[in-house]
Amino acid sequence: MDSIKAFYNKNKDKKVIRFIDNFIHRVIDHQILPKGGQLAYFIVLSIFPFIIALLNILNFTPLADTKIISDSIQYLPKATQNIVLSFLGEISVSSSAKLLSLSLLGGLWSASSGIRQTIKAINSAFRSKETRSFITLSILALTFTVALIILIILLLLTQVFGSKILYLLATTFHISPEIIELLRKLNIFIPLVYTVFTFASLYRFSPNVPKKELKWKFTLPGALFATFGIIISSRIFTFYVNNFGKYSVTYGSLTGVILLFLWLYLMSIIILIGGEINGIIYQMSGGDGADVETESFFDGIFSK
Repeated sequence: MDSIKAFYNKNKDKKVIRFIDNFIHRVIDHQILPKGGQLAYFIVLSIFPFIIALLNILNFTPLADTKIISDSIQYLPKATQNIVLSFLGEISVSSSAKLLSLSLLGGLWSASSGIRQTIKAINSAFRSKETRSFITLSILALTFTVALIILIILLLLTQVFGSKILYLLATTFHISPEIIELLRKLNIFIPLVYTVFTFASLYRFSPNVPKKELKWKFTLPGALFATFGIIISSRIFTFYVNNFGKYSVTYGSLTGVILLFLWLYLMSIIILIGGEINGIIYQMSGGDGADVETESFFDGIFSK
């Protein structure tokens, strides 16, 4: 312990150490883990209205095919996949033009409740006081809900239909193999860039701070963390559940629901941490006028 204390006292003025110190303090002080559970709860309540709105859009396109949808959720645990596919099957059977218009509006509004909670959590990460009206927050939440739907459709078009579209372009317009290979790489690059941009926008417009001060450079690190964190952690979580987890022994028929909640809880924590990362960078730059050194985890330990 003495060696750690000596190392900290010697290097605590370095930006990296200050960042780590402030990050640990914020995770504990801002109660990221409990807030992740709260956010996951609201997302659970809004995810099925969101799926209804999404499916009723996709149901009038070739993208609503069951195999296509099952391929797009292959990285979820199998028990969770079964719940989603069962729900999608029931909705697709009863879908109609009238249901489309009604469920689209109701689904978007209900689904945006989860986004509203995310906005509030990110706002607190920047330690800004919320003064915006309910209408403003609702419009902001609806905007990002639509952005999420666009992301899912974009992923379906590039990851599921990408090869078919490229083959059609190659045979119709006689495009060279080099161009086709470039477009194949863009199939991965474009959704990734869009995801990073969506998270960066979420982190930039959620806090109630002047946008002239909160520049894109303060939101990009958290957006990159959230994007790659969700991708990597989802695959690790799915691999663990499918190969090592014995949740069915404990939860029985509720396994799919429990795993869905655990996955959303993990995703919520990653999104909140992304907001905290941006908040720390913004604070260390002097953007909020606060002294980052006043928020220290190790000072509290080593001063005892």
